Amino acid sequence: TEDPAGRARQATPAARDSEPNPDMAKDLAERGTTLLARFRRAPPGERDEEDLQKARRLFEHALKEDITNELALLGLGDMLDEGLGCPRDPVRASQCYMHAQQQGSQRAQVKLCLQGLDKYASLLRTA
Repeated sequence: TEDPAGRARQATPAARDSEPNPDMAKDLAERGTTLLARFRRAPPGERDEEDLQKARRLFEHALKEDITNELALLGLGDMLDEGLGCPRDPVRASQCYMHAQQQGSQRAQVKLCLQGLDKYASLLRTA
């Protein structure tokens, strides 16, 4: 399975050499989740795209600190799956969800199931 934070991890060689910091990762992921939730709650005309960019950076930084952080994996996966602040990338989203599922995340299992149902529905629509 590919490392969902691979690009971010490769960009900073120091991240490979440092010890994981789960507490920092938790804080970063919580801040990213708050920004993503704020963006989703705002009326469409009042949404701040900068919230999405900040959230993505926070999730990626959290995963540099602790690649097993469920909140960051799910948040980044959601952004990729929905194309929020980035091009839609369901394959990378699935990688995030699968990695979270390997950590025991039931939410990730549900998200993977929903992705499968969405793909199945799109096949039915084109048949």
